[in-house]
Amino acid sequence: MSSAAQRIEKRLRALGIESLPRNAGVLHGTAVWSDGAGQFYALKIGKNTPRSPTDDFLLALNRTRADAIVTTGQILRDEPGLRFEVGGDLGRDLREWRQLVLGRSEAPRIVILTRGGNLPAGHPVLASGRALIMTGRDASVPEGPQIVRRAAPGLLDTVSYLQKEEGRETVLIEAGPSTSSVLYQPGQHVDELMLSVYHEARLPAGVQGHAFLTASSPDSVGLLEISRQSVREGSGLWSFHRWARLPTGRVLGTP
Repeated sequence: MSSAAQRIEKRLRALGIESLPRNAGVLHGTAVWSDGAGQFYALKIGKNTPRSPTDDFLLALNRTRADAIVTTGQILRDEPGLRFEVGGDLGRDLREWRQLVLGRSEAPRIVILTRGGNLPAGHPVLASGRALIMTGRDASVPEGPQIVRRAAPGLLDTVSYLQKEEGRETVLIEAGPSTSSVLYQPGQHVDELMLSVYHEARLPAGVQGHAFLTASSPDSVGLLEISRQSVREGSGLWSFHRWARLPTGRVLGTP
């Protein structure tokens, strides 16, 4: 294994994460705030949002693992400078790790789920050459990116299309709580959750989003907690959790 891939593996081991599967299925990555009583709240992205270098690393890792990244038109409107590429030394290490460990060299597809269009013209994601827009049959969307029109566009329909029609093995969900909450409804809709939890008693003004998940939500859909690590960051106390659905017949702790 190259020194770059070894550096990534070392950082993963420090978080208690080992033996990541090549195919993660439906992977959900999100950061939340804990109210201390088992309820999690989404974190709104902005200048006052608590920052965590560890969460930044895991976000980059998730994107590196993915064959397709699903986001929404709302996120593009809220984050006009959003890019999914990972730059700098970390980006180079992750790209090498992706190729050597996961056997993937092609960059992931970026999928924008939107019901009515109204996407920001000139957004770097739309100009990336990797964008696919999933939308309704009558929606008005910008020319340029590939467009797939569906009778009933939604997150689960999009995941099904990517897996069955495009053969995407690892589909990363980067969407807000109103969209991604469907993953935690009855049924096996999510295979892995990478959850970053901020534990300080208070949030800066304007950062707390909608109630989203509880401490028991992953259990309720058949996920098992594989790893947990607490880290004191400059912004305060965080914990980082990996939940996964084990293959049928496998017992936790067996190879």
